[in-house]
Amino acid sequence: MPDEFPTHEQLEVLEGRTIFKSSEWWKAVVLYNGFSGREIGIYLWKQNGDRWKRQQKYVIRSEDDWKSDQEAVKPLLERLAEQ
Repeated sequence: MPDEFPTHEQLEVLEGRTIFKSSEWWKAVVLYNGFSGREIGIYLWKQNGDRWKRQQKYVIRSEDDWKSDQEAVKPLLERLAEQ
């Protein structure tokens, strides 16, 4: 159910998927209609009392943006295994 994701109340959540959730942390990818049109947000929330508080948000606005970000990350992923 889209309403389960604790996004800004003015965002229209269209779809979402939880990546990871524990009693303290929640990471999910959410497709929504937002202030700048349709976007994908990768959220990280932390439990704060009885509610989830956003800690980080990464926004993808287009496939070209996503491809550029992937190209920037790819060389670092290759180095990640060097340890």
